[in-house]
Amino acid sequence: VDVIESQWNVLQSHIQDSRDFTELVGFHQEYLSALISQSFLDIGSVSRILDSIMTLCLQFCWNIENQESSQNTSELERITEEFNKKSNSLYTILRSSRLAGSQRAPFLRRFLLRMNFNSFFEATARGVLNVVRPRPSLPVLNQQ
Repeated sequence: VDVIESQWNVLQSHIQDSRDFTELVGFHQEYLSALISQSFLDIGSVSRILDSIMTLCLQFCWNIENQESSQNTSELERITEEFNKKSNSLYTILRSSRLAGSQRAPFLRRFLLRMNFNSFFEATARGVLNVVRPRPSLPVLNQQ
């Protein structure tokens, strides 16, 4: 959200100051490039993990919406476990990346701060959390 909103404001400012269509096309291209770069989508490993996380979110939602019995509970638990693994992998990749010394460092720091606001991912990545987290109970929908 930070990236999209800030870059959208920059684009709007450029649009107001533009004089011709060619300039507009250039500003739009800069906007798209900034979104991709500042979201780290041009890094293959990050892009693949984000894609798989989004797929897991869609699977989770689909399972919740179509849950007819408690049979889906094991599938929801599998999705949750996979989501936790992927999100920890994303955090680890971003922390170990060479991005810290690049021009993208401020964007990386902001993203990591938002992702790790309560230090959960940092503790998990370091193996500090040796306690098994209790799984949230999944409500069984459509019980009669």
